[in-house]
Formats: sequence, structure tokens, C-alpha cells
Amino acid sequence: GRVHPGETQASWMMKGFIDFLTGPSLDAKVLRDNFVFKIVPMLNPDGVINGNYRCSLSGQDLNRQWQDPSRTLHPTIFYTKTMLKRFQQDREVVMYCDLHGHSRKKNVFVYGCDSKKQGLTRLKERIFPRMLWKNSETFSFSDCCFKVQRCKESTGRVVVWRECDIVNSYTLEASFAGTNFGPKCGVHMNVKDFENMGHAFCDTMLDFWDPDQSKVEQVHRELSVLYPDTTEGQDGDSSGEDSSSDDEGASARRKKGKGGKQAKGNQRNNKQLAGVMQRAIDSRKAAASAPGGEGQGGKGAGSQIENIKRVPSGAGGAGRGRSAQQAAAQARKGKKEDEDTGREVTRGGKGIRAQPPAEQDSLGICYSKSLMARITEHVHKLAPGSEF
Repeated sequence: GRVHPGETQASWMMKGFIDFLTGPSLDAKVLRDNFVFKIVPMLNPDGVINGNYRCSLSGQDLNRQWQDPSRTLHPTIFYTKTMLKRFQQDREVVMYCDLHGHSRKKNVFVYGCDSKKQGLTRLKERIFPRMLWKNSETFSFSDCCFKVQRCKESTGRVVVWRECDIVNSYTLEASFAGTNFGPKCGVHMNVKDFENMGHAFCDTMLDFWDPDQSKVEQVHRELSVLYPDTTEGQDGDSSGEDSSSDDEGASARRKKGKGGKQAKGNQRNNKQLAGVMQRAIDSRKAAASAPGGEGQGGKGAGSQIENIKRVPSGAGGAGRGRSAQQAAAQARKGKKEDEDTGREVTRGGKGIRAQPPAEQDSLGICYSKSLMARITEHVHKLAPGSEF
């Protein structure tokens, strides 16, 4: 438990779990007599002591280091994983579960690993959560998810499931809020509710490994009806986050950032278009109010509009209605294109003469043709009857 320091629900559920196992009840004695429990109450004590919310002192999320933990940077994960594998050499490990808190979803639920196997083992990983749902007032089976996402492949749940071949490998999540069903619907969960969740977990273990497997078989039949095919029900599951919703928030912020950049780009383009349109309209008005008006063929202020008309390539077309400097620049550009046309390009030791480019129209300004078409359309709407 408590691999993420800020998820304090994990400690309270762990307390309820330990109190039940060490209690004087007959059920607790049965569990102690038949099972060996390896309990790690706090996987990130340094983060808890120093007030971190999610990371350790190395600044890393320890629940993303299970594939290849470092003895120096992630000692608790390294030694827990080593202990688990060594213990598996002597005994069969039947279950792994780490405890977390969730800041976005309600209720208590688990994340598991869907094996997608057929036959008698199909849906086996869902039996325990389904039985836990029957034994708890705050646990929601409909919020459980058994989808293994690629971004969760380095978490404890997935690594233990794959490397140790433990079918019942879970992450138990408890909400920071409350429940949306049952007698506690709409009420904030408290410490007692989390402790009771630990009790219910132990009670479900007794039912799950009871020599009389009638309850297990009944639940398995229920699941077979609910999920007639292993691929069904996956899309209806929750998002697949195996810890708190910080990763969800980070993903949402990244998506929002991309959308924000695109929106800002669109705003810049719209402002640019509006500015060009306004200058064109102002030029038209200036030409209309100047002596001689538009009938002077672009004299005076009306000559500004001439600069954004479509004109043919070449020095002759460039010289009409433009300054000598613009005509000289256009002539230099045409000369360079002629030189590039006759230049040979060497590829693999063979000379290949480039084909001369097709004659194209050019714009008097550096805006794209699509932008020019939009400008023309808007100017015609704002000033109908104008020649543009």
C-alpha cells in the first residue's frame, strides 16, 4: 500500500485489512492457518514523510518502475519484487493487490488484467471482484476495469500478472469522494468506510477459497451471461487507469494543450485575414474618394489595389502598376528560375535534366491562393459591385 503518498485511503484500507487478519475472530484464524500473507504497509515512506503527493525522493512515480526497478533509486520496489519472486519458488502465489486512491471517480473498485483465455479459465480474473461487490456497500463492480493499457505495462499490477503469472493481480482503488449507489449514495466516505473495505476484502478471500466452491461457480455463471464473449464489455469498462487520476489529468492537459495551440493558430490566421481584408476595403474606399475615382484605372490611392491582383509572370506583367524596385525583383526571380531550369541534377552518377516548370500565375503579395480567394469573396460581400 501507499506507493503514492497522497492517497491516504490506501493506509486506512490497509489498517482494516491488518486489523481483520490479526483479530480474534474465527475467520481470521482460518485465513492465518491456510495462507501466508506478505504485507508491505507503505511502499513509499520517504514520499509520505516529506509530504510528496505521488513521487518518491528521486522524483519518480514508483508504480511505473516495476519492470526494471533500481536498487538505489527504487529500493522498496526492487526488494518487494525480489521477495515476491523468491517466495514464488517455494509456494504458489494466488493473489497480488496494491491499494490506491482515486481523485476523479466515485466508489471503490479494482483494476485487473484480462487474460482473454477461453475455456474454464475465461473470466477467472473477474470472479473475486464480483464476489467483493456482493460483500461490500461501497464496492462497485461496474466501475472495475480489466483492460491492460500500454501505458500501464510498468505498473505493479501488470508486471506481477505477466512475469509471475498471477491471474488475480489487482489494484484496489478508493475514491476521494463518496459512492453513487446503495445506502451511502451521495455521502462522503470516511475512515470507517475504508477500514470496512479492508474487512470485506478478507471476508471475500474466505468465500473465494472456500472448499465449497458453489459461490464461485455461481458467480462464474453470472459473468458468463454478462460477458458471453471476452471482447464484450471492454469498451464499457472504465478508462483503465491503474492508480489515481493524475495520469488522466496529464493526458487531458496534453490534449487541451494541443487543442489550444491549434485554436491560437486559427485565431492568428483569422486576424491576419481580417487585417488584409480591412486594408483592401480601405484602399477601395480611398480610391473611390480620390479625384477621378476608380475610373482612373488605378491612379492615386486606387493603385494599392492593383498590388493584390493576379498578374502573369515576367517582367512585363510585374512592371504594370508597381514600382521599379518590384519590377527588378521580379526580373531577378525570373532569371534565377531560367538558370535552375537548365541546370543538370546528378543522381547515381547520371545526369538528369530537370524539366522546365509549367508557366504559373503569381501573386503581387505573399499570401496563398486560398487566402486570396477568401479575401476576394469577403470584399465582394462587404463592397458589392467592386472590381477586385
